[in-house]
Amino acid sequence: MVTAGRQRSGPATNAIAALGRDPDAALRLGRRLAEQPDVQRCTVHVALEPDGAAFASVLRIAGLSLRPDALDEVGEVGTYRIGERHLKARPVTWSGDGPSPGVTALYGTRRHPALDRAAYDQHWREVHAPLALRHHVGMDDYWQCPILEALRPGSADYDGIAIVHFPSLQALEEQFFDGPEGRDIIVRDAASFTDLTANDRVLMTEHVLRRP
Repeated sequence: MVTAGRQRSGPATNAIAALGRDPDAALRLGRRLAEQPDVQRCTVHVALEPDGAAFASVLRIAGLSLRPDALDEVGEVGTYRIGERHLKARPVTWSGDGPSPGVTALYGTRRHPALDRAAYDQHWREVHAPLALRHHVGMDDYWQCPILEALRPGSADYDGIAIVHFPSLQALEEQFFDGPEGRDIIVRDAASFTDLTANDRVLMTEHVLRRP
C-alpha cells in the first residue's frame, strides 16, 4: 500500500534499517508493517543483481513504537537504529507498491580510521552533502542515514547508509558526476572521511510502501 502525501525531511521519531539477503522476505515484512497505524514511512530496496552483493535488500521504516527486533528476521547483514536526513526530494508521481521509477545507488559506508563516528557524521553532513548536491547532477533524491546503534548482534560495522536515487540507469551512468573535476572533488572528499576500501555499493530498485 501507499498512503497519500510527500516524504518529509528531518529526523524521524524512530527509524530502523535492516540489510538482508532475501528481497522477497523484506517485501513481505515491509507490506505487513506498512499496515500498522503508527508507521509513518516504510521503504524496501531490492538489489538489481543480488548474487555477490554485500546485501540484497534494505527495509527502512519509521514509526512511533517499533520494537528493536522488529526487523531482525530480514536483517541478516545488520539491523540498525538510524538517523535520517532527506537532503533532496523528488516529486512523487506514481502510486502502488511496485517498483518506483529509476534506480538507487545505496552505500553502506564506514568511517575513515582517523575519525570517530561523530566527526565522520559531521563531515558527511556539513561538507560532503553540499558537494554531493552540487556535483551529482543527475541525482534526484538523496538521503543520509547515520547509524546510531546496531540492534542485531553481528551486524556489519557500517557507520552510515547513503541512498542516492537517479531517474534512470542511464542517468546514473552518464550523470553521476558533472564532469572529471567534479568526480575528483567527490572522490577526494569521500576519502577524507570514509574508508573507500571498505564501503559497499549496491544498485537497487525502490518500493515505497508507506509515506507520510
